[in-house]
Amino acid sequence: WKDSPAAIVDMIETGLILSNRTGTIKFVNYYAKELFGDRELMHLSNLPYNLGNVLLDAIRQNLQRGEIELRKGKYLGYNFKPFPLDDEEHYLFQLKDITERKLMERAMEEFDRVSSLDSLASGLAHEIKNPLAGMKLMAQRLDKDLEEDGEEKKREYIKRIIKQIDRIDYLIRTLFSQVKAHTVKIEKVDMYKLIKEVKEILENQIIKNGISFRNDVERNIGVAGDNNQLQTIFINIILNAIEALKDYKGERRISVNAKESNLKCPICGVNYISVDVADTGPGIKREVIDKLFYPFFTTKAEGTGLGLFLVHKLVKENRGLINVRSEEGKGTVFSIYLHPASAVGAGCFRKL
Repeated sequence: WKDSPAAIVDMIETGLILSNRTGTIKFVNYYAKELFGDRELMHLSNLPYNLGNVLLDAIRQNLQRGEIELRKGKYLGYNFKPFPLDDEEHYLFQLKDITERKLMERAMEEFDRVSSLDSLASGLAHEIKNPLAGMKLMAQRLDKDLEEDGEEKKREYIKRIIKQIDRIDYLIRTLFSQVKAHTVKIEKVDMYKLIKEVKEILENQIIKNGISFRNDVERNIGVAGDNNQLQTIFINIILNAIEALKDYKGERRISVNAKESNLKCPICGVNYISVDVADTGPGIKREVIDKLFYPFFTTKAEGTGLGLFLVHKLVKENRGLINVRSEEGKGTVFSIYLHPASAVGAGCFRKL
C-alpha cells in the first residue's frame, strides 16, 4: 500500500478496511475514517456500534456479506474477500451506507400494507353506511314517539345515540372521500413557494403556539406533482408538528428543507428530491411510527386518525415515498420523496 494506490482508494465513496485474521487493522481509507468519526482504528474491536465483533464473527463463520443497524434508522452493509499480503491471511472489508436502500424497502412494504387497507376501508365505508342510516332512522322515529308520550328524560338518551351515529357517519364519509381515486394534475411545483403558502395558511396557529418556523427550501428547487395535493400533504404534516409542539416545554421549532436525494425511484430511476419537515418536539415511539399511516389510528383525544392516512395516499398518487424518523425527546422528521420537476411528462408521469 504505497502512497499512490492509497490516494486512489481514498477517492472511493465506499469504506475499505484491511485487517488480518485476528482483527488488527492494516489500512483504512478516507471514507471509512469519515464514517466512524475521530477515533483510533487499530483493531476491529475499536469500531463503534459492535461492528467489530460482527466483522470478526463474519471472518470466523465465513459470512461474506451482511448488514447491521448502526443506530436507529442508520444501516451499514458489509462484504469481505480474502486478501493476500506479506504471506499472511488478510481480509478486505467493503462497507457501504445502505440506509437509503433500507428506506426504499420499508417504504414499498408500507405502501403494500396501506394499499390493502385502502381497499378494505373503501369496502367497509360502503357496507357500514346502509345499516347506519337504518339505525338513525329508527332512533329518530323512537325520539318522535317519546316526544308524543312526554318522555323527555328518555329522549336525552336517544339524542346521544343520534349524535354518535352522526359522528360515525362523518368518519365514514370522510374516509370514503379519501380512499376513492383522485384526479391528479402533474405540473412543475416550486417547493419554496408552496411551503411559503402553507406557512401563511397556518400562520395563526404557529404564532399562537409560540413556534419558530423556518422555510429553508432553496428557491430553485422544483418537483413534479399535483400542487393542491402537495399543499394538502404538507399542511397535514405541519399541523401534526404544531400539535406535537403546542404543549412542549422545550424549544418549539419547525423547519422545512429540500435537497436532491441519493434515493432513486425504483421504476424510472431518477433521483428523488427529499423534502424534510423537522420539529424539535417530544418525538414518537417506535411502535407508534409503525401505525402512523393506518386509518383511524390516532394518539389524539379528538383526532380521527385520517390525516396521515390521507397524506400517505396522496404521496403515493404523486409517485413519491414517505418516511418518518423520530427519537423520543429529540424530535421528528417526515421525509417526502418526490420526483424532480424535470420528470413532468416523462418516466413515471408519462401516462398521467
